[in-house]
Amino acid sequence: MLRRYIQHLVEHGSPSDVISVIQFDTSARTVADKCSRQDAQNLTLHINGGGTYFGPALKQTIALLETDSSTCDIVLVFMTDGENGDDADEVVDILRDLFRRFAARNPKFNAIGFTQQPKSLLDMVAAVDPHGFLYGAEDSLQLQQRFVEIAEAMCMSEGTRKRKP
Repeated sequence: MLRRYIQHLVEHGSPSDVISVIQFDTSARTVADKCSRQDAQNLTLHINGGGTYFGPALKQTIALLETDSSTCDIVLVFMTDGENGDDADEVVDILRDLFRRFAARNPKFNAIGFTQQPKSLLDMVAAVDPHGFLYGAEDSLQLQQRFVEIAEAMCMSEGTRKRKP
């Protein structure tokens, strides 16, 4: 899924795009930190399994953004196959903080619920980004398509990404 998303960015995105990947379950771990589209094509994700907690991943996202001095737009693609296990209000507060702190970088929030659309995802999108999107995916083929849809929307957005082949 991630490979299809990155491949679309390689083919249609801006050469200045950078990609960070944070995997999460009960904790979060950074898999890639501001790597090029080409380098991101070689990423290998290892699934540990376990519970689903959104807070650690979002806090890790803020930590990565704090180390980034660029002024590039922020596009968050948040994918989960489970319902949030930590306090939903706290997660919304973390997202609101992220959007407030990085407002100048025009953050966009895209969420994908795999095999279900967790209510907490809908709440997160509605609370922080009136232009954000919640995608559902019932199977791996549909999940792959959702990643491509997000990449297409990103490539057609304003600024340096406003070009379509």
